[in-house]
Parts: sequence; structure tokens; C-alpha cells
Amino acid sequence: GEKKKKKKKEGEGERRPAWIDEEEENLTVSIAGVSRRRKLRKDAEENDVDGNQFSQRLREKYKQLSSRTAWANLSSRTKAGEDDGIDGGDGDGDAGERARDALLRKTGSLLAARPSKLPPQIVEATRVKDGNEAEPSSCVLQDVDFHPTSMLMLTAGFDKMLRLFDIDGAHNPKVRSAFFGDMPIRRAKFLNENSILATGRRPFCYKFHVEKGVIEKIAHVSGFEKASLENFALSRDLNCISFLGRHGNVALVSTKTHKKIAEFKVDDRATCGAFTSDKELFVASSRGEISRFDLRTYRCIDRFSDEGNLKATSINVSNGGTCAVGSDSGVVNVYEGGAGAGAPKKAIMNLTTKIDRLCFNQAGSILAMSSSMKRDSLRLVH
Repeated sequence: GEKKKKKKKEGEGERRPAWIDEEEENLTVSIAGVSRRRKLRKDAEENDVDGNQFSQRLREKYKQLSSRTAWANLSSRTKAGEDDGIDGGDGDGDAGERARDALLRKTGSLLAARPSKLPPQIVEATRVKDGNEAEPSSCVLQDVDFHPTSMLMLTAGFDKMLRLFDIDGAHNPKVRSAFFGDMPIRRAKFLNENSILATGRRPFCYKFHVEKGVIEKIAHVSGFEKASLENFALSRDLNCISFLGRHGNVALVSTKTHKKIAEFKVDDRATCGAFTSDKELFVASSRGEISRFDLRTYRCIDRFSDEGNLKATSINVSNGGTCAVGSDSGVVNVYEGGAGAGAPKKAIMNLTTKIDRLCFNQAGSILAMSSSMKRDSLRLVH
């Protein structure tokens, strides 16, 4: 095991300056006229030096005053690496030291940034234990929703029961349930972290307080005294609900006071609606016309017809402003920017029955669409 001697080329291991000022050579600095510069003189009679000499003497003086600069010396670091056995004898040690030095020169993240959009090729899914296996419903479920900040899930249906389950992936135990004797539940959503709104084909609805287990009845909404409150859109950020009426009435109601804030009107029956992150409300009518309302001024700012849509059944808007509109024929039109008359950016025709639900993921890169009229009618679109 005789060690091979390495011959380093002249200048190897030295770090090149990122920038050189060519005018330093023509610069003259007085080191005798300023008291704090006199310590840089090598001769008592020395008065002026050029820029390069002045810079070099400053470095030498700093090294004399500070003994903690060995870590910045590339040659000493490489030698230390060889002594510690980093060098394998084939030159890989120097390469490793140089790579490590280049890495430690930067203060950025060492890991690649996670892409904001999902890749379009494959979506992996794993079947886990049923969420309501602890107590299945005795009828077809009409709605399922997840808690906004925890793994609590609700189920509701025509058996008039609202059930809450703690989704832990292993046992999914039932946490609480509530019975609404005079209302088969058609829709149920978490209003916030502590309350749930349950509606049916009735002129009233219920608010269920999760922690207390108390049911609160919302007797009526102005303008909907004899109309059903089953169809609504919810905004947790704005703390409001929009109830959609058969005659085109759209009532904006506070989730805290249960009082009507504003009322809008669309032509024909309002079939579905969706709030946006820009404080806007999209409402679709049974004729396929989309109305866009500004919730700051409570005015309609845009109205357009969904291409080829004879009856809109579902609508949703992503955080990025992409609007998806579903119809009773199974076609989903996607509009970029949230609105605007003209042809849709994409027409999705994977389903042939009525679109019941549309939902974007948080990043807006996946659209889920489903239909309850046919088995296995769930599609994910990138």
C-alpha cells in the first residue's frame, strides 16, 4: 500500500473571484495621510500604494487579527479530508471536497421544490376501510362531507340520521349522531369547525352543534317561506349561505345570525351555485345561463350562456378561477378565468348521465365529477 503522490497544478483549489475591478490598478490610495491606514505600511517612508496592493494588505491584516479563517482555506480543508480518509486514493476525495464546498457556498434549500401541479399520467389510490363501517346507513346516502380541519366525516340520508365518524384508517369509530324526525336529509355540510347545516325538501332547515350535540331549527328564510331550502351553496370563508329557489330567487344568509344579507335574481330556476375566493358567487339556471355576482357591491357583473347546456345541474370554481359547469346530459364545460362569453376551453364528455357533483382539489389541478344516475360514474380529470 504505497501511497501515490499527487501533483496539484498551480492554482488548483483556489477560488476564483466572481468579479474583478480592472480600475484598481490605476487607483492610488494614501496610507500615510489617514491614521487608521498607517498600520498597513511596510516602510515608514511609504506613502501611497495602488488598489491591488491596498486590497492585499487589508486581507493580510485581517488574517493577522483573526485566527478563525482556517475553515475558508480550500487547500487546508482538502488536506484535512485526505488525513481523515476522505480521499480514496483515486482522486475522488478532491472531487468530493470541491462538490461539498460548492454545496455549502449557497444558503438555499437542499431539496427540490415540490411541484404545485400533479403529473398527468398516474393517480395512485388505495382502498381503505369504509368510513361508516361502524354504523352503516339503512338507506342510500345523500351526502358526505369532511371536517375542514380534522378527520371527522359526516354522512346523511333519507333515514333522517346524521352520523359523525372519526376517520383514523383502522377502526373509524362513530363519534355522534342526530335524528331529525320531520326532515329526510338531502344535503348536509360543515358550516365551520363546530356546526353542520342539514337541509331537506322543507321550508326550514337545521343547524347541528357538533360539540354540544344540540339541534337548532332555522324556521324560515325571508322569501323562502313556502319554498324548499334543500339547494344551497356554502362559503366557510365568508360565513354565508346562498339558498337557491325555484323562481330564480337567490338568498344570501349569514351562518352566524341566520339573517338574510342580500337577495339576487336570475332568469328561470336557480339550480346550482358556487362561491369563489374573490368574493364572488356563480349561479347557474335551468336554461344553462351562468350569472356572476360581486359580493362586495351585490351586483351582477357578468352573465353568459354555457355552450350546449340545456339544463345546468352542477357548478364549481377553483382557487385559480377555473369554472366547471355540468349538465343533465353528462357534459362538463371548463372555462378558464372563471367566466367570459365564448367557447369553453375544454368540453369533457366522459359521462352520459346527469352531473351531480363537481369538485376541484386545493391546487386546482384535478377536477372530480360524478353522477348518481349510473354505477361507477366517478371520473378524475387532470
